[in-house]
Amino acid sequence: MNQKFNNKKIRVIAADPPIDWSKVNSYNDFEPFSNRGRYPIKIIEKEIYEKKLKALLIFGSQHTELSGKGFTSELLKKHPKSIAIIIPPAFDNKEMQLFKKYIHSPRPKLIELNKSNMGNIPYREIQPHFKFNGLLKDAGHFILFLGFEKGKVMHIPESIKRDTIYQKERKRRLRVLSM
Repeated sequence: MNQKFNNKKIRVIAADPPIDWSKVNSYNDFEPFSNRGRYPIKIIEKEIYEKKLKALLIFGSQHTELSGKGFTSELLKKHPKSIAIIIPPAFDNKEMQLFKKYIHSPRPKLIELNKSNMGNIPYREIQPHFKFNGLLKDAGHFILFLGFEKGKVMHIPESIKRDTIYQKERKRRLRVLSM
């Protein structure tokens, strides 16, 4: 699908396998899809690497962690130095308090985790529902820090936070995946 954006075309590629979530009520139901990384690898190889294109890929951090569990580690074996993982700024107040120990300027910045003590923060301190037990630097190369102002910290719109149907399904899926 091509969309016009500032007179330039952006190609949008769906890279997640089709899952009928209405039929997923336990981890056993999800198991056939649990290695969802195979699907984006095929799509990325075909649509980006084979065509020698550059791309901005947007995925949940659990899919991209560098520890070997995300699909990006496999792509990096074939295409070294071709990917930079940026952990997005979806941090709550608890995490912001943690970051204040490491960030001394409130100005927005891209923080390189291998060159910052922040890289040594346990990943579960910012993503407690994930099974990954490594450090931030094992999950990504950078954190996008937008500052400490409340309006700039959370990127989740209030309308989504108040959408009870969405939140109920989101919590159900997290519960299913963490079993």
